[in-house]
Amino acid sequence: MGFVVVQNYIENQETHHKVNFFEDEFRKLLDKHKIKYNRVFLFQ
Repeated sequence: MGFVVVQNYIENQETHHKVNFFEDEFRKLLDKHKIKYNRVFLFQ
C-alpha cells in the first residue's frame, strides 16, 4: 500500500467504525478465510 492509502485509512477509521462494528468485520474476516467458528461463543 502506498502512503496516501494508509493515511486515508487511518484518517477514516473513526467514521468507519461508527457504521461498521468490530464484531461484524471480524466475522467477515473469518468467513473470507473460511475459518469455522461458533457465533454463540465467538465474543463471550
